[in-house]
Amino acid sequence: MNSMMNQMQGMINSVSSLTANVGVDVNDISRADTPEDTIGKVAGCENYGEVAGENAVGGIAGMLNNEIILSEGDVKVEGKANANAKGTIRLVIRDSKNYGKIAASKKYVGGIAGNMVYGAIIGSCNSGNLDALSADYVGGIAGNCNTVIMNCYSKSIMAGADYVGGIAGYGTEVYDSYAFTDIAACTEY
Repeated sequence: MNSMMNQMQGMINSVSSLTANVGVDVNDISRADTPEDTIGKVAGCENYGEVAGENAVGGIAGMLNNEIILSEGDVKVEGKANANAKGTIRLVIRDSKNYGKIAASKKYVGGIAGNMVYGAIIGSCNSGNLDALSADYVGGIAGNCNTVIMNCYSKSIMAGADYVGGIAGYGTEVYDSYAFTDIAACTEY
């Protein structure tokens, strides 16, 4: 038992040292996307079916995010740890359309994408209704958008709880987009 406790303490010390010296620099180049770029892109897609779920529900994509999953043995730390990561990311949805009904019960509901941490939605449209009466962050294009939406439109009927909008329930950069929506129900924002 003491041996196991010592190993666990060693692992805790290694992880603590590692997290204290970690730097991550991500360069999101999604907004500079051109129609000719093909890597990291969903383009020209159409959805006619109903999509239903709890979190991060969208007509084309549920979530635009970059996730690193490490399994046991991927990282071995000896001595003092220092990890600085740099990378470039492109996650683009371009010229895609949703016609299907989107239903969700918790949060991040969008006609095109539910939750956008990185990436860009460009030249896409939604005409499917969003039935998310008890959900937060409901938008005609994206429920939550921490990045960019450009040249998009939505025409639909939608219902949500908090943070409901014709283009984005919550958005940080929305350009040259428009919405013809009927917000049937909304609590706040």
